[in-house]
Amino acid sequence: MGHIVVTGTRGFLGSRVVRALQDAGHDVVALTRVDADLSDRAQISKLADRCKGAACVVHCAGAMSGDRAVLKRDMVVASENLCAAVQDAHVPHVVLISSMAVYRMRDLDVGGMVDERTPVEDQPGRRDAYTMAKLLQEGVFRRGTEFDLTVLRPGVIFGAGRITNAHMGVAMGPILVGFGRDGELPLTYVDNCADAVVSSVKAGPDGLRVANVVDEDLPTRGAYIDRLRANGWPTVVCNIPWRMWHKMTGLFPDSAKWSGLLRRDVFEARMKPVRYSNAAMRGLGWRPAVDFKEAMRRALEEKDG
Repeated sequence: MGHIVVTGTRGFLGSRVVRALQDAGHDVVALTRVDADLSDRAQISKLADRCKGAACVVHCAGAMSGDRAVLKRDMVVASENLCAAVQDAHVPHVVLISSMAVYRMRDLDVGGMVDERTPVEDQPGRRDAYTMAKLLQEGVFRRGTEFDLTVLRPGVIFGAGRITNAHMGVAMGPILVGFGRDGELPLTYVDNCADAVVSSVKAGPDGLRVANVVDEDLPTRGAYIDRLRANGWPTVVCNIPWRMWHKMTGLFPDSAKWSGLLRRDVFEARMKPVRYSNAAMRGLGWRPAVDFKEAMRRALEEKDG
């Protein structure tokens, strides 16, 4: 079996993926921006040289924030160039790290289950630049004709230094404005997510596969916030009932004119009380090794230390 090429290896997830693959006995080639700028089309041949002989390319690189121009450069253009290099190098398998942000939540009932059958967003203009970029990124790789593709859609990847997230509410200093305590948070501890990548690589090429990555014992929104409060933040939680704010968003029908949680589609994607399935990922042989209680202990202790 050839080596495994990993992009974004200086990132929060990518660095853990390299370590997890090495621990599993794989020979890993780590690609950083210094090695090759994925957004520079002139470097496709250089990328192809690094990918030659690889059994799999794991694409972790990408921006988490920024305006549309930044996200297009770092996720869409970079993916187009990497995809071209992968095909030139005849790599048989790509594992793409996408996001559960691509799902369309507006038609899902409260308490419903998000799984791989949940439709993806068909009106990304009603959401945000990140969702649009992730949808376009998936489209780039799906159009690849010379390799098999595994699309992993993690929820919120958390760990030391990343314990808050947009699904909790709006943070204002010591205050958190929340929107109900119900519904699961789509969390995956960073080491568990890295192990999911290893399982996907081990499973090998098999056409097109899509799998959500969330942990087993997902906390409710309220339970997660309580755990953070016990550690000292937030000191005050102002809780607005979910249905009340949901009705408020209906006062702004032209959502493109509004930002953040004033957009109904953004609000539903982040705050709707729903559940999340990891059955497809478990079908690839993955089991989260670190439970929620231990993951939070590690995240908080490492942060404090």
